[in-house]
Amino acid sequence: MDTKLLPLYKKIFIFWENSMLNFLLILFLYSVCSPLQATEEPVGLANFNSPQEALIGEQNIATLGGEPSAMVDGCVNVITGTFIDCAIDVWSPGPDPLYIERIYTHTSGWSINEPENVEMLGGSLNRVVHEEKGMKTLYTNTLIGRTLFINATNYSQGLTNCSKGFISGKSNPHNLQMQIISPKPGTFAVYLRDGSKSLKYFGSNHRTRLSLMAIRSQDGLTYEQKPYGIKTQYTYQKSPLGWKIDEISNTNSLNQDLGKIHFEYDNFKLNPCMVAYANKDKSGSCEYLFSNYPARHDLHQVISTHAPKICYSYDDTTHRMKQKALPNGRCKQIEYYDETNPYAYTKKPLTFYDGCTSPYERVSCLKAAVGTDQTLHPTHRFYYEVNFINRKSRIYSYPGGTTRVLDLHNQETRYHYDSKRRLTGIDKLLGANLYRTQSFFWSSLPLLEGCLTTKTLQDGQGNLLSSRYYDYDKNGNIKHEWLLGNLTGNAKGPVLNKEGIPIAGQYDSYIRTYEYSDDGYNHLLREQDGCKEIVYVYYPKSALLHKKFMRVNNKIIYREFYTYNSNGSITRYVYDDGHALEEDDVEGITERHSVYTSYRDQFPVGLPEMIEEKYLDLALREEILLQKTQNFHDHQGRITQQTHYDSNGQPRFTLHWDYDAHGNILKETNALGHTSFYQYDENDNLIFEQYPGKDYHTVHEYDFSNRLICSKDIHADQTLVTHYAYNGLSQKVAMTNWQGETTQYTYDHCGRLIKTIYPKLLDSDGNSYQPFECIEYDIADNPICKTDRRGFKTTFNYNIRGQPSLIQYPDGSTEKNAYTLEGYLAKSISLNGVVTQTDYDYLGRACRQMTFAPTGEKLSETTTHYNHFHKIAEVDAAGQFTYYQYDAAGRLASIVKNEAKAVYQYDACQRLAKTLEYFGSEEKDYIANVKEYDAKDRLIEERTEDAEGQVLTKIGYLYNEQGKPIQTISYHQAKPVITFTHYNAYGDVESIVDPQGHKTRTLFYYLHLNQEGQYVYAKETIDAIGQSFFQEHDSCGHVRFAIRRDPMGVIL
Repeated sequence: MDTKLLPLYKKIFIFWENSMLNFLLILFLYSVCSPLQATEEPVGLANFNSPQEALIGEQNIATLGGEPSAMVDGCVNVITGTFIDCAIDVWSPGPDPLYIERIYTHTSGWSINEPENVEMLGGSLNRVVHEEKGMKTLYTNTLIGRTLFINATNYSQGLTNCSKGFISGKSNPHNLQMQIISPKPGTFAVYLRDGSKSLKYFGSNHRTRLSLMAIRSQDGLTYEQKPYGIKTQYTYQKSPLGWKIDEISNTNSLNQDLGKIHFEYDNFKLNPCMVAYANKDKSGSCEYLFSNYPARHDLHQVISTHAPKICYSYDDTTHRMKQKALPNGRCKQIEYYDETNPYAYTKKPLTFYDGCTSPYERVSCLKAAVGTDQTLHPTHRFYYEVNFINRKSRIYSYPGGTTRVLDLHNQETRYHYDSKRRLTGIDKLLGANLYRTQSFFWSSLPLLEGCLTTKTLQDGQGNLLSSRYYDYDKNGNIKHEWLLGNLTGNAKGPVLNKEGIPIAGQYDSYIRTYEYSDDGYNHLLREQDGCKEIVYVYYPKSALLHKKFMRVNNKIIYREFYTYNSNGSITRYVYDDGHALEEDDVEGITERHSVYTSYRDQFPVGLPEMIEEKYLDLALREEILLQKTQNFHDHQGRITQQTHYDSNGQPRFTLHWDYDAHGNILKETNALGHTSFYQYDENDNLIFEQYPGKDYHTVHEYDFSNRLICSKDIHADQTLVTHYAYNGLSQKVAMTNWQGETTQYTYDHCGRLIKTIYPKLLDSDGNSYQPFECIEYDIADNPICKTDRRGFKTTFNYNIRGQPSLIQYPDGSTEKNAYTLEGYLAKSISLNGVVTQTDYDYLGRACRQMTFAPTGEKLSETTTHYNHFHKIAEVDAAGQFTYYQYDAAGRLASIVKNEAKAVYQYDACQRLAKTLEYFGSEEKDYIANVKEYDAKDRLIEERTEDAEGQVLTKIGYLYNEQGKPIQTISYHQAKPVITFTHYNAYGDVESIVDPQGHKTRTLFYYLHLNQEGQYVYAKETIDAIGQSFFQEHDSCGHVRFAIRRDPMGVIL
């Protein structure tokens, strides 16, 4: 309480101390004066003391509703300077998984188990605040009883159509509509509908006492009806933390339960802890432990069954998060600008203008253990530079500005934003000079406010390299998308006006056109790319896709059909090359495939259990099984067992997986029953692995930033160690191999590898030197120059898709390429000057290819013909035709060229089982090549037979657990003739014993000490008569010298 109010309270109390009116008056004055007390430092613009009316009901909009590129290190918004932490701690598996997400911003604190709610401002039906996961948006309308929309001031504070990570009318904030109803006199409820027709109903009234005379009334989210049939329902309880969610549950269109998450607060006053249970703990749980209760309830620990334990600590004065810690010393520290920082504005209380121009309370530095020990180093430093603001203006708006971010190596990136807190540019600097800029342009049209219109990339001199431009329909769907710049390989950069709109110029442009529904669902109905058109048809009043057609020249050439269950999950998916609109019309099709999926009806409900793949036998008009897969799940929804069946419905093999509580694989068993084992540390880093057939295991070690620093292959008689080192930007700067030789890596200011320095070598004169390779890049990160170890340079030019248009080799020779607007190689000029031109069909398949001599003389021409699925014919340069036929399952059935013919047959597992190679025109004029396989599809026998089935040749194979062939069995006069092969733990051949018993051995020396005192790799091969061949490698892995000796050791 403000001490200035105490004398007033004292006088009033003495004057009325014997009166009942005294008590009522004190309550009244206390309720009026208490909200005026400053209980803590102002946090965020909502606490600034000037234009609260202009900003009321809006919070974290630029932070959580802006362009994702404004985030640095995934946790700091450079426009607002806000620190963000978020995670999903527990979930319930199902067709639409339930999950508990928490999010923290240092301006508004934690949102954990917070009910999404709406609140009327001042009792007005025309001003409603919607709060979800820490972000508040204001909905308004001047006409009572009409639909409310997001207030225009939200877009002035940074709200965009990009915050979801994609652009669509379904997620566009302009399509959010709020309607208010009054289910009972004196009450209200709210419907909120988005651009996908997902409907949220807010009807759970929560009343919270703010003071003795003031009560806050909010309506919590009661249910969300999703357009694909799932309904999510919420119930609430009055917890020690206020109104919180009691239970979240999912049901399908038949009202069947699909999963639940509920919360408990038992003995909260003694042990401030909230626990979330997924499906009564069957699917996991999470404990949230709070500190400083009841004065505050700061989240102190998060202990989830699905993830490593997390601990948070806070500043005792400001209560802002200052540290996030994970097990084994992993830590991130956050520092802010405050009164003790000389860079911060220190005047209090802050005015609106102070809050706009001062870095006060914004993040100043992030620290982490990115060195060689647990010491924290500043990984990012933030400097906020705000444009001039007119303090005499009565219009409260944000000025634009720039945020400079410096990494540990003082490499600078600048982020620019406008007066509406939207990202406008990202500059990458090279020293003090501008290297490249990525720019963002935004629509200023009222119905498209906050919609991204253009993204560009330009060099430090302002020359545009590429641009992507979006044109929208009235609902915020992309109607046209242009890619502008050098697409073909010979064009110039795009030209734009100051709004980012393309101007005609000598540059290439590629356009894709889209059409969407205007029924509230914003369904994609049609898309075109200049080669083909794709049409989408949906089930009525639903978000579920029913049909999909591909058209070329207004003719349907490909179709898809979908069927769903009550969960909105696909139960039948059909695709073919038919031409009619209806699925039952199969006229003209050459193939039809279907996939049937059945789902679990036991807990966890709704996960795919059986998947069957079939094809249509066109002659019988019935579907034939190709293969099927059966899944088995644990309570967390993870697949623990998977059985594969052949086309006869017989089981082929079964795969198995075991998991730890965090979902990491501990053990997996392959199709032959061989098992691999894994272990992890408390931060889910892989620390142990052992594979079948290997007589060693590998252990891994990590530093305090979870970077791999050491791998050890532990054998019975030796340990082979590889070390890794990193710089403060977590870039690998060195790798030391088993032999102790180090390869070094150097990076540029953009984090690109520019130099690789190999271990020391000796030249022909015995002098040591270190070979190296260098790479240079353009502003789009394409390598434009590569220098090899001998100093020879190869240079490259690219189009904006990163495809090489010119390659110049060290000897002066060149290759040139030109591309279509769609990105296909249209013309290439090889080293010898031969020109190749290629035409493509609607799927980008080469259908004609012509070659020309450097003089222009035509050398050859080949053509290829396709149906939608396959190549069906080709004509070679001599004019000879080759025809390809396929069976109804889409498998290659035969190849015919002139008199030559090959016929292919398959086993029940869709593997090539027999090839009939015809040498004459008669029915039995063929030789059959027969193949058999094991459960891992490895060849175990191949033989040739005549038309009568008589075996002409036969070879069999046996494999070890590593999948290497250890026996090759040939047959001579029906007797087996075996060659044995033995491998070491790394799969290198150690010995070969031929059928006559002659043995060739190879000895491997992974730590061979050479004459210079270096440990290098060497090997020696000794044949059956004792001759040896010794090879010693240098420190870079190349053969340095080789010695061949006879059985007596004499050098040959």
